[in-house]
Amino acid sequence: MAQINGNIATAQQELRNRESQLAAAEKTLAENREFFRRDWIARRDVELAEIASETARAQAEFARAQIAQQHAMLAQLRALQTLTRLSNPISGQVSRRLVEAGATISVGTAIIAVANPATLKLNATVSGAGVAGIRPGLDVQITTPALPGVVSKGKIIRCELQKKSGLGSIAAVEIQVSNQQKKLLPGMLVEASIDLNIDEKILLVPRSAVASANQVAYVYKIAAGLATPQRVLLGSERGEEVAIVHGLKEGESVAVDSAKIPPAASARALDVPVVRGQNGR
Repeated sequence: MAQINGNIATAQQELRNRESQLAAAEKTLAENREFFRRDWIARRDVELAEIASETARAQAEFARAQIAQQHAMLAQLRALQTLTRLSNPISGQVSRRLVEAGATISVGTAIIAVANPATLKLNATVSGAGVAGIRPGLDVQITTPALPGVVSKGKIIRCELQKKSGLGSIAAVEIQVSNQQKKLLPGMLVEASIDLNIDEKILLVPRSAVASANQVAYVYKIAAGLATPQRVLLGSERGEEVAIVHGLKEGESVAVDSAKIPPAASARALDVPVVRGQNGR
């Protein structure tokens, strides 16, 4: 468009020059005709003036045609510009551009990806004793080292158990994050703290009491003076202790150090303590 506007300006200046030349040629023609009428010049001089006048008129018309052509091209470009404006059904920010400028596309071709920065989605994997208590609707606090002191709120909208073994459970969760201030950006590294909002008894044993083999965790339960392997489901670790999600009951005794227990041998026992979780985190 800038180039065409420049061409129009040049053509308009050319037209002004041609119109000035035409005016001068027509004046000369009129004078020669009067001089010929008075028999001051030859007929040939009048004919030459007529040829010069017609030539100047043709050149002026050609300049007008060039201007009209450039205006037509400008109107066509403006019409094409209306076809290149994309309308998006949702508001947001462009997160990805899927085609390069100048590429040929057809109906249905994806051009850009648009994200709503006011609501983000966080996909995460969680493990440990708290997996059993995770469910849709729980509140989540989101923080990131990139924004010290900024805490965003989220809510679990999906939870899917992926793996369950003697070493603990693993679940995939999808968290909807409120980002009304638009400080969080897609791709940021964040930390999520899930408020389980539970108050339950948790069985804890020393980490030294737990043994594992073939991804199966077990402890030596003491009964009648003998140490018997008991398969357990582990939860999260708390310092030098680990939570037992399944496999033991309150009041049962286990060997303190599983590595020192020979088969079918008596052992020093430890009553399994009972503690109450704080804030369920």
